Amino acid sequence: MKAKADVGKSVPVKKPAVSKLPKKPKPNGAQRRQEKTMQVIVELERLRADLDAMAEAYRLRVGGRVAELLRYVHGDPALAQKPKPFTIRAADEMLAAVRKAELKPKKGRAKDFVRMQELVAELSEITPSED
Repeated sequence: MKAKADVGKSVPVKKPAVSKLPKKPKPNGAQRRQEKTMQVIVELERLRADLDAMAEAYRLRVGGRVAELLRYVHGDPALAQKPKPFTIRAADEMLAAVRKAELKPKKGRAKDFVRMQELVAELSEITPSED
């Protein structure tokens, strides 16, 4: 009769012993702020390095185009190129374009970079093609 009485009852099962790892202490608010601040510092330093690289690439690209224009006019003795004076019409157009450009380099504004790039492109178009 004992067997019938045990039929509907659940028997507790013992779980095998699991080794418990010590819990990591939760960082307090000051530690978390310090960690986040360090992450922000790293990202800002990376951002500044990216800005420097972008500015240098821009300077090289646009400065190179200006150097090409100067090399066209002055010539390049190293490459046995003779100076090539502009036509009066081309020189007048270039002077007008340069003089009307409203660049404020001390401010370092993005729109001045765009204006500079557009000006150099315009001067390149005015420059007579090499024959």
